[in-house]
Amino acid sequence: WGGGLKTAKEVQRSIADEWLSIAAGTKRQVQSRTVKVNGMDVLRWSIEEEKQAEVTQKKASDAEAHRVEAKAAGKFRHQRWCILCHGVDGTDQSGTCQDGAPEIEYAEPELKCVRCPTTMHVDCTPGWSVVQVRQDGSRKQAIGGWVCPHHRCRTCWRTAHEAGGLLFRCVGCPSSLCEECLPEGFEPVPSQRYFGHLKYAMPRSFETIRCDNCAALAAKREWRGGGQGG
Repeated sequence: WGGGLKTAKEVQRSIADEWLSIAAGTKRQVQSRTVKVNGMDVLRWSIEEEKQAEVTQKKASDAEAHRVEAKAAGKFRHQRWCILCHGVDGTDQSGTCQDGAPEIEYAEPELKCVRCPTTMHVDCTPGWSVVQVRQDGSRKQAIGGWVCPHHRCRTCWRTAHEAGGLLFRCVGCPSSLCEECLPEGFEPVPSQRYFGHLKYAMPRSFETIRCDNCAALAAKREWRGGGQGG
């Protein structure tokens, strides 16, 4: 047969070996399914799923809060007076403002919050709220829906959701404060007194107060009025 000839089995084996060597060079590397966390092996998918679940939960929570607020927005009435200067609509001469502060006959507040009864004059918003405004004749109007400063902490700028689920909302000024930023000297007040007549049910994410500054001003008015103030 001669020294250079191979048997059929030897030929088949060499072909198989060559195919295996080619396949081994192109084989995908299997990605590790685990990662090290505090020295322990943890399934990679479990960490990724946990992160995704947190994102999904936050989106669902925010969407539900907006849905509830949007539903309520079609039912409540807005305050007649600007929450900062307490100026009222000059066409409405009934009563006094609910916080007991003296009302000033003034132009009707142009801004009405889409989430609650708060109103403000455009000229009162600097330092409190960023508003895009267009001029409609002699009247200024906000572009798009306006959300008042009560929906973020005045100090850290967090929403109720971001601050642990609760903001303390002042009835006498545009301030809201989270529990961490709330100073001493505030005064709890019943929300029904200020918002019941407006058919506004205060969300569980708010507690109504007079902030330390407004509480001090209310005490001065009461003292000057001989104990008859608000």
